[in-house]
Amino acid sequence: MRNHNEKALWNIFSKFIRARDADWQGNCKCISCSTIKNWKEMQAGHFIPVGSDRALKYNELNVNSQCTSCNLYKSGNLIEYRQRLISKIGEDKVKLLEKSHYFKTTKKKLNQLEINLAYIFYKSQFDIFKKEKCL
Repeated sequence: MRNHNEKALWNIFSKFIRARDADWQGNCKCISCSTIKNWKEMQAGHFIPVGSDRALKYNELNVNSQCTSCNLYKSGNLIEYRQRLISKIGEDKVKLLEKSHYFKTTKKKLNQLEINLAYIFYKSQFDIFKKEKCL
């Protein structure tokens, strides 16, 4: 098995998130402001920021398609993000993310085997979405 680094894992995870959120035309809606752009122009933005909780970096519920403006220039636009995330996954799951962050119940750093396995999984999932949605 080839060793992947965390940069490669983030790259494929980000592609997976944006492909997951894309419609059949390859467009994504920003979780925070509803701006619609092609999946390649969007970013994978965190609800619980990585800087405050690295353990949620690869949590699929915590990461959604987000426009550059909201993700970078509005610090995630988190009030709007939270409201729309509740609509998307439900209030119970959002509260679970918040509790997980507050109590730091998840592991902080992935080991090499976890990075490799996660990379393989998200690469395969991205490839499925890419084929199904003609991205």
